[in-house]
Amino acid sequence: MDDFDAALGWVQGHDVARAATVEDGPPLAAGEVQAEVRWRKRSPNHLALDVTVDREAFLVLSQVWYPSWRAEVDGERVTLRRAYGVLSGVYLEPGDNEVTFAYQPRWTVVGGWISGITWIALGSTGLWWAWKGRHRKTDEAER
Repeated sequence: MDDFDAALGWVQGHDVARAATVEDGPPLAAGEVQAEVRWRKRSPNHLALDVTVDREAFLVLSQVWYPSWRAEVDGERVTLRRAYGVLSGVYLEPGDNEVTFAYQPRWTVVGGWISGITWIALGSTGLWWAWKGRHRKTDEAER
């Protein structure tokens, strides 16, 4: 059994709504957190929530942690942390918080740059051939 299977089995057997084991995260005070969560957007690559908490808290999503996900709280990029070794979460300050998660794989960005450069190169080559063809006809007509 690998670490993922062990962590998933542990999560399934515990009440994760009241406590979180966070990888490389600072501990929070024990006790109940009063929270209100409202979804603003849910799509496969973008999640947005409004979260109100009465004290410092850690929001855990029932979504597997993956390095290509990015998180923001109130417009500021924050570290997306692993909770229970497999889930995603972020720390929240007391009060109202706008939380967004976006899937931004690096290879998509690299692929976008490569595609853009390719289109520019093809367009430049096409313009050069059109310009050269026009001048070739002019040179032949003058002879």
